[in-house]
Parts: sequence; C-alpha cells; structure tokens
Amino acid sequence: MAKKTLLPLLLATALASTVHAAGPTADQLQGKWRIIDDYGLSEEMGDLGEDLWVFEESQVTVVSGGHAFSPDRFRLDNDVLYMGDFGVKILEFSPSRMKVDTSGIVQNLEKVQ
Repeated sequence: MAKKTLLPLLLATALASTVHAAGPTADQLQGKWRIIDDYGLSEEMGDLGEDLWVFEESQVTVVSGGHAFSPDRFRLDNDVLYMGDFGVKILEFSPSRMKVDTSGIVQNLEKVQ
C-alpha cells in the first residue's frame, strides 16, 4: 500500500519541479525591473545612474545610466529570456525578484512597478 501512495507523491513532486523550471511568463515580467546588484561592476565603472529593464506587452526597453535604448521584442524559451537575438538565462525568479546571467555577469533585479 505504501508503494501506491508514494508513487503519486513522487510524480507530483517531479511535475511541480518541472513547472517551476519552465521560467516566468511574459505576464509576470510586465513592468519595471531595477538592477540592484551587479557584483561589483558599478564599483569598477563608477555610478552611472539607475539601470532598468522595462517590459511592456511584447517589448522590452533597457535603461542604462538613465539612457533608454530603443525597445526590442522579447520572448521566453523556458528559463531563457531573449531580447531581440540576445539571450539571458534566468537563474531564479519570483514575482518581485529575478536573478539573471547575462553573458557570465550575474545580476539581481527587483520589480519596482
């Protein structure tokens, strides 16, 4: 009897892990995300102003040092966020925080709006 009870529990746990690994949805990304930790890059380069990723519908605008770059289309492929042709790996995601790897640079972002 214990084997019959354990199998559904194991399957449910595996399914929950698979769903979580799928990454965020486009709806969950909507809004402004501020880069809050760049692991020392700002110390090397100096404070250049606020850096944001702004998601609106199917577009993302990157704001770097207060300068907004042209919006680009974004899409999600499981845990990879494509902004145009550039892919960013989403390492961790919650509705209020996100940790990403952008070409080997790990950044933490928090949702501000």
